[in-house]
Amino acid sequence: MPGPAILAQHAGTGAQATAYTSPAGGNGTVISSLVFAGTATAGANATAEVRVAKAGAADAASQVLVPAFPVAAGSHLALTEGITLAKTDVVRVTASAGVNVHLYGTEL
Repeated sequence: MPGPAILAQHAGTGAQATAYTSPAGGNGTVISSLVFAGTATAGANATAEVRVAKAGAADAASQVLVPAFPVAAGSHLALTEGITLAKTDVVRVTASAGVNVHLYGTEL
């Protein structure tokens, strides 16, 4: 069984992007931590949002896991949620330029 790993690193652009897809050939994924890092210059209004789509379903408001929130320059926020994904579930991130999003966990 694979061990803990960096599952995704996403640099925000302001547009929604697929940050991670649980492999179809595996047995799912456990995301142990989501980390948001504010890399923008001081005074910038940066935000981030995370959605999880079952089996890569089309985007919907019901998929919001972490609602849009401000990310201050030079700050970071770590969420240790223990999110379990099935095969082909998708994590989508909308983050401003100046926000990096990291996912850590284990593919089963």
